[in-house]
Amino acid sequence: MNKVMIILLCCITTIGCATYTVKNNLDYFKIKNPEESKKYTALHATSIKTMKETLTRSYSTATIIIRNIKKSFPDLKGLDDYLTRMQASQDKYFEDDLLELEKLKNKIMPGDAMFIFEYEKGDIEETGLLVINKDGEIKLREIHTTTDI
Repeated sequence: MNKVMIILLCCITTIGCATYTVKNNLDYFKIKNPEESKKYTALHATSIKTMKETLTRSYSTATIIIRNIKKSFPDLKGLDDYLTRMQASQDKYFEDDLLELEKLKNKIMPGDAMFIFEYEKGDIEETGLLVINKDGEIKLREIHTTTDI
């Protein structure tokens, strides 16, 4: 009886370890696009909430720096006007970026997964945002930067 149990346990363990379960959108993408997926040198999961938080922190940091420079150099000719224009520019970029995030949020469906990516194709490296649906298909691919390597 012990030998039968040991053999049975070994079989179950072997089958369990050898079985690969697709767990998420990225797994499906890699299975469906094995060659293309190798060009993605980095895929970092993200979310609208994380992107908004990062944007807000960046904006807050810039605003604090501008405010502190104004306080530190109140009598420097032309600096106050320059910093006021810089803050107005920051405000506009922040508002525009928040609107873009809202548009992106409306494109994301339940089951979609978002990734920040790095992609290499020949002598070019791209970074950006990738949205993969639950079937492993690319739903959205936004390139943020392109550089020669």
